[in-house]
Parts: sequence; C-alpha cells; structure tokens
Amino acid sequence: MASVGSAAVARGGKSLLPVLTPALAALAGTVIRFWDLGRQSLWQDEIHTAIYVRDFPSLWEVIHRVATWDLHAPLYYVLLWAEVWARRLLALPITDGTLRELSAFLGAAALPGIYCLSKKIFQNRGWAWGALVLAAFNMFAIYYSQELRMYAAILALAPWVLYSQLALWTPAGAPDKKMAAVGVAASVLLLYASLVCTFFVAGTWSAVFVFAWLERKVHPKKWRWVLGLSALILLGYLPWVGVIWRQSLALKAGVWTGMVIDQPRELLKLVPGLQYSELTEADACCGSAGTYNIVKPDMSDRILQRIGPTGTSVISSVVLI
Repeated sequence: MASVGSAAVARGGKSLLPVLTPALAALAGTVIRFWDLGRQSLWQDEIHTAIYVRDFPSLWEVIHRVATWDLHAPLYYVLLWAEVWARRLLALPITDGTLRELSAFLGAAALPGIYCLSKKIFQNRGWAWGALVLAAFNMFAIYYSQELRMYAAILALAPWVLYSQLALWTPAGAPDKKMAAVGVAASVLLLYASLVCTFFVAGTWSAVFVFAWLERKVHPKKWRWVLGLSALILLGYLPWVGVIWRQSLALKAGVWTGMVIDQPRELLKLVPGLQYSELTEADACCGSAGTYNIVKPDMSDRILQRIGPTGTSVISSVVLI
C-alpha cells in the first residue's frame, strides 16, 4: 500500500498537479491584485478616467466624451461605465477601491492567457508554469492591475491575440476556427482598448500576413484564412478610424489644447506677488510623463533644463479637470 507522502494527488489514475499548480499560482496572483485596492486615493490619470463616468452618463455620452477628449479608444471606459451603473442599480458603494476592481479583474484574467500562450510557445508545462508565476508576482503587472486605467485590459487581451496567431500555423490541417474567432475578437477589442495597441495589432498581424504570403503556394488555404481574418479585423476597427482621423485634425488645429491655454495663465497672473515667466518651449514635452523621469532621469532633466526659464525657482503646472 503506497504511503500518503509518496502518492500524488490523483483522480482516475491521473495526477492533478499539472492542474493544481497553475490554478494556485493564478489564485495567488488574483488575491494580490484585489488586495487593499483603496489604500491610496486616485491620482491624476485615474481621476481623468473617472471623470468620464462620474455623473452616471448614458453609454453614448461616454463614447462621445472619449471620442472628443481622449486619444485612447473607449473599451475600458465602457466597461467602467457598466460597472458603475451596476453598482448604482444594486445600491453598492462606489469608492476609489471599487472603481479599481475592474482593472484588478482584467489583470487576473490575463494570467490564464499568459499560461496558455507560454505553453503554446514552449510546449512544456513547467516553462508555462514558470511564466505564469512570473506574471502573477510581477510588480509592474500588479501595479497596472490596480490602476484605474486601460492597461490591464491590454494585458488581458494581448496573450490571446498572439496565441491565435500561433494557432494558425498548425503542422497539418485547416486552421482552428474557434481560435481564429478568438483572434479576431481579441484583436478588435485590443484596438478599442488603447491607441498604442494599433501598433501591436498591426505589427503582429503584418508578420502573420507576410509569412502566409511567402507560403501561399504550399498552404493556400491558410493564406486565404489570413486574408479573411485581416479583413474582419479592419472592418471591426473601421468605425473608430474616422474618430482617430478627426482627432488628429483637431489636435493639429489646436482645438483640444486651445481651450485651456490662456485661462490658466491668466489665473496665475492674478496671484499677488507672483512674477509670471513663460516657458521657452511651453508646447513641448515636459519630460515627466508617467514614469519617464524615473526610468530616464538624465534625459528628463535635460528636457526640463531646456524648457525651463532661467532664474525661475518654481515651475507651475495647472491641470483643469
């Protein structure tokens, strides 16, 4: 009779360890992401996100606000709107912590995708489990999963885009229809998650397109599949392309920035005893967006020295929200 210590957890003669270990790692990562979400108040970018749903607008109003005032696409804002309205209907509290729960959920949802993608790449459960553990306890992934921004949505969707692209190159047979559908859906949703995702989706699918074209004589059916999937993704994103085009024209014409250029300056000039001095390159990058001044301190300091007026002891930034 085998001892308990030497016996693996089994069901029907099969070990459960390959299932339990990833599940436990994903569970630990989920707990960490939901842990103490309200310990800090919302910071500037998070407040910018919350503004879109602060007065319980209609869904159309949220999309209109994003299209008018934000370079990012509306997916995260729509999901946040749905969460806020659900809490309002159920009379649940709406706090800084509860608003961040959407990001925590999306961050936790990214873990199974990372595990499946790693398993697909390495063809090894051990390596996939290692990648899952790294993702579950990665401090940057945890941070962005606790921030009221759209980055957790990117983490949740990107692995499935890559997984579906890899699934197109099965050794034999037709491409997996289910994974093809997942790839199209994940790609379109990713495009609606953030403007920067256009580069990721366009780059990865362009690579798939090139490989399919090079092998079109050997695998003509896959070539037709790639053409069809690419067309579906373009059609899915087409409605927002017009918005991006209009935004670029408005930004070039100064429509977005023109309404808040003069007012902050006039307010500063009204402060008694304040000597107002305009920055030499007031419309240039300040060198401190996000964590840039942390990861690139030397470059950030050089930018600040270039745009800062000589003899100025205090540089003021007025943000109107």
